[in-house]
Amino acid sequence: MTMTRKQFLQLLSLGGLTSAAFVTGCGDDETSTSGPSATTTSGTGGSGGMSSSSSSDSSSSVTSSSSGGGAGAGGDATGGAPGTGGSGGRMASACSGNVPATISGDPNHMLSVPLADIVAGSAKQYSIKGTSPHDHTVALTATDFQNLNKGQQVVKSSQGGAHTHQVTLQCA
Repeated sequence: MTMTRKQFLQLLSLGGLTSAAFVTGCGDDETSTSGPSATTTSGTGGSGGMSSSSSSDSSSSVTSSSSGGGAGAGGDATGGAPGTGGSGGRMASACSGNVPATISGDPNHMLSVPLADIVAGSAKQYSIKGTSPHDHTVALTATDFQNLNKGQQVVKSSQGGAHTHQVTLQCA
């Protein structure tokens, strides 16, 4: 059985295997009395890029790396326009439960940020007293919650008292 170019391209596109290398090497096996036949198949565009950033101030620092963007629509097999990049989607939360903090300088201070607070994303202040005889607070901003949702580490300094503690949070 002889396969025409059109049948070959249809077979490749059904299997998701369209490739310019295959298409450009094929001649036109069909005969036509009304002009050349046109076969159009779709490709896929590129994926989104990767970005990373790092920032800090006197009370917090954040280090991040993320990727985003989806596949876009591709050109046709006859050499049409290249595909365009897709739009980024909402990233799923990196947190699967409450997030315990690592607190420097005093093993009796404790903090566990509830998952519900992270998902809600509203600024909030927490006590880190734990079993210590004195208390400190830690303030998390809406941006801190966004960074936790992305899987980024958030480092804050405690407030209140004659000394401070470094409080480190990151979703597992």
